[in-house]
Amino acid sequence: MGFYARFGMMCALGLAVCTVPAMQAATVSNTLQIPLSFKFNTKGVVQSARYRCVEQPAALRSVLPKGVFSAAYINLDDISLLAVSIHNKTQIFSSVVSASGAKYAAGSYEWWEEHGEVSFTDTEQGKAVLTCKEVQ
Repeated sequence: MGFYARFGMMCALGLAVCTVPAMQAATVSNTLQIPLSFKFNTKGVVQSARYRCVEQPAALRSVLPKGVFSAAYINLDDISLLAVSIHNKTQIFSSVVSASGAKYAAGSYEWWEEHGEVSFTDTEQGKAVLTCKEVQ
């Protein structure tokens, strides 16, 4: 029997003075850090694009930033991600299979880019589609 097992048994039998340190309150972080490793001399790893969306449907229009906003496409070998602001917080989308174009998903949101035009949907909102066009 190891030291800690013997010590625990002695505590249970009252043969030793045992104290348990007070538990510290757990802290919750609002930040998730995912380390990505790649060669910095690789070209085309992060590409940025700027978009402007139409005003309808209103339920979806309030999700993305107003006016012109940026989206970052991150391509690392077999991993393709998209970073865009959703409700004023950066949301990371992961690529999913599509018949054409580049399709990304995060939670209930889908971002489908093809030829400079994006179809943005919230699968929980039904079939409403918000169209955004790339701004040069």
